[in-house]
Amino acid sequence: KIRLVGFAAETNDVLSEAARKCREKGLSFIVANDVMKKGCGFGTDTNQVTFVFPDGTLRKFPLMTKRRVAGRILDEVSRL
Repeated sequence: KIRLVGFAAETNDVLSEAARKCREKGLSFIVANDVMKKGCGFGTDTNQVTFVFPDGTLRKFPLMTKRRVAGRILDEVSRL
């Protein structure tokens, strides 16, 4: 089965917008981040993300390196 992962860089209503996009696009999950938070988004080596699943489940992560975020994404895809 194909797994689709999305990414949502948001500035407002981060989790609700990510949930909406996840459902509308038929994704396995979406990686949401608030690009307005310090140390997150573009131009940094770190990010703080939340995995949002179509059933409304959230998996929040602390601030970590983007390399570590990538590893968490791959771990989740492996679990699906």
